[in-house]
Amino acid sequence: MTTQSVTSWLEGLGLGQYAEAFRDNQIDSDMLRGLDDAELQALGVASLGHRKRLRAAIAALDPPTPEPAPAADPPPEHPLTVLIHRLPTPLALPLAEYLKETDPKLKL
Repeated sequence: MTTQSVTSWLEGLGLGQYAEAFRDNQIDSDMLRGLDDAELQALGVASLGHRKRLRAAIAALDPPTPEPAPAADPPPEHPLTVLIHRLPTPLALPLAEYLKETDPKLKL
């Protein structure tokens, strides 16, 4: 949310009289989430009711989108899987079938 959309948001809350102070102080959505009562008072929001309304509306804003976590390395292949892929097909197929039957957790 930019400072302009904060202005629209304030007007939607019926608190448009504070839009100029928020715009002059370059309050955007990231800054909104960190405002406390003292800072709201410094912005000119003297009414306790208005501060409470603003705090409730700020709390209702969507949380900022977290950065995606880096992709984890794939798990290492089982040594038997590597061996089976290196064997000639006539030998690999029966061995792969046998291993699937004896250890279903193996991904061959």
